[in-house]
Amino acid sequence: MYRGCQFLQLPPGYFSKIDQNQGENKQNLNLTHNCKRHLLKETKNTTKIGNQFDNVLNQHKIQFIEINAIDCQFDRLILQTHIRFYCKSDSYLQLGLVEKIQGKCYKTLFDSDKNPKFLISEGLFTINLKKQEYILDGEGIKYCGKSEFIENEGVFIQGVFQEPRGERKTASQTLEEISVPKQRAIIIRDESNEIIISKSFGYDNEKLKVDRIQIQYNQQLSEQDFKILSINSKKWVTSSLLDSVVEYFNWKSEIKVNELPLKERLKIPRVLFIPSNVTTSFGEYEDEATYRKKAKGLLQQQLLFYKELNYEMKQVYAKIGFPINVNNAHWVFLLFDLRKEQILLYDSLPSTSIKKCKPGVLIKAIGRFLDLNVGECKIVNHAKQRDSYSCGYFVSSFMEFEYKLQFKQNYKYCYDQNKMKTKIRKILRKA
Repeated sequence: MYRGCQFLQLPPGYFSKIDQNQGENKQNLNLTHNCKRHLLKETKNTTKIGNQFDNVLNQHKIQFIEINAIDCQFDRLILQTHIRFYCKSDSYLQLGLVEKIQGKCYKTLFDSDKNPKFLISEGLFTINLKKQEYILDGEGIKYCGKSEFIENEGVFIQGVFQEPRGERKTASQTLEEISVPKQRAIIIRDESNEIIISKSFGYDNEKLKVDRIQIQYNQQLSEQDFKILSINSKKWVTSSLLDSVVEYFNWKSEIKVNELPLKERLKIPRVLFIPSNVTTSFGEYEDEATYRKKAKGLLQQQLLFYKELNYEMKQVYAKIGFPINVNNAHWVFLLFDLRKEQILLYDSLPSTSIKKCKPGVLIKAIGRFLDLNVGECKIVNHAKQRDSYSCGYFVSSFMEFEYKLQFKQNYKYCYDQNKMKTKIRKILRKA
């Protein structure tokens, strides 16, 4: 190579190496472009499948929520009557009349006494959206009742377990095996789908018949409970009666909301009631950290169906209500308005009026779990209690009021104790 007046000596094959390197660089560049195009094509295909599934949901007028959480394996939540179905929209596959998708299904069935049976399963499903059918059909997991304990894991064909995956004794034992001593007990379906921690453990089945104990709305109800509801009775409403009302309104809401056309359904400010036994189980206050940890665990178990939503309840519900037993002497109703970020305390005591008060430790614990900025709690005094026993009926009427507000925004509160007693009797009779 000539540079000015000098010659630069180059090694043999220099120019051939340059051509070779340029060829390799060009090849690598083309490979990079091809990879990018391939990834872009895959992304477009995935998006296309996701959009296809959304179109199917819209076609069937099914309510669903887009999940944008990074740590969630699912991106859609389908809301149907007593069903919460999480799924990966890009895994949707339609083969003729058969539709398949990866997901997790939370389903609640009820017997004639409105006692729940919880069915939780995860894996590959054959689905029929119109019939609200979600059947494990491939690799999957079936859980024990309302829990995260595995009952079966492996291959399912049309919902029937086929192939176990080795020894899973410790992983798949039920809650009954873990926590319930071997003794005869009344069976109430709850977390374990078979046994609930309740007063029932003191009885056996024969004594159950003698004492005329009934199990309705997942509550143990004695003959004494029904006597409380007589018109002339002046006895305090028990937690079993009040929690029966809670379960009734939740059951009824789910049905009534899903009977509405989709456009109306989307406008409903849904309310969910939590049984009093949950907050009662918080126990006595020791220190803030311990109390909050226990409250969080109990609320997570109660709201297990929303674990994949990271318990962001405002995505489904506008309000969460709690009947609260205050020192085993008074019933109040605590309402968290998730969208307005308000806390209302419905109290029937005549000594209180509409005013503001500082929230207690229980309100703070629940508010923190629900990710609410807990400020002041407004006490609402719709009607004044003039005796020592009717607070439970007031709380029942407060819950009925919030239930009806879902469907009629201008509904006015009205309290009638005898009507409320009759209402509760009818609720239990219907079951």
